[in-house]
Amino acid sequence: INVLVGEPLLAERDMRRAADGFAAVGDRFSYTICVTHDAELAEMRGDYDRAVRLLEESLAIAEDVGFSIRGLATRSRLANLEVLRGNLALAASIHRQSLDATTGPVPQWVHAISLMGLANIARRRGDPAAALAHVEEGLALQRSSTTPLMRTSLLVARGYSADLAGDSELALASQHEGLAVALALGGPRAIANAVEGLAGALALHGDAPTAARLLGAADSMRRRSGGPMPV
Repeated sequence: INVLVGEPLLAERDMRRAADGFAAVGDRFSYTICVTHDAELAEMRGDYDRAVRLLEESLAIAEDVGFSIRGLATRSRLANLEVLRGNLALAASIHRQSLDATTGPVPQWVHAISLMGLANIARRRGDPAAALAHVEEGLALQRSSTTPLMRTSLLVARGYSADLAGDSELALASQHEGLAVALALGGPRAIANAVEGLAGALALHGDAPTAARLLGAADSMRRRSGGPMPV
């Protein structure tokens, strides 16, 4: 509730209390869930160093206890945080390690996170062809057609990558589809992510006024649901 009303610090306080409660009774699995959510809240506020520390703690427990899927998911989240901290080489290495470990149908969402992470790194390095290749590999995963959050995230990533490649038609089509999926899903931050993507595509098409209005709307949605867009 505190996240939804734009109070991430209060949400972090509540999550830490929950984590302490689970730690007191020796429930390490539930503790790692709380610590991971606490890291997400720290990321929303832009406190990437704290988020990394929390995820490293969660990862250490997952690997010690044998929570293999949770460990893979945490590793991918950690890599994305390293991108935000500017450590692109480290982030790429972590994502590739996750891809090497994710086979079979169960961890396809983790697989997609790593592919989107590599696409983001490729865009930051100015390589749109590599970015598009990573995204298309993610869209080819079976669960990309059945998991709305996974699909909208991949479509928005494809739009950004097409933007960088100068393919305004693919960018606009991808962002429109990504927004449609996000609206059906209903999550405010997923919608904000898709609205930001559509704004970028419209700017590439020369519609700067509409793009500016959409960015303002997306920023408002993000701030109401925990924090501004990561930078």
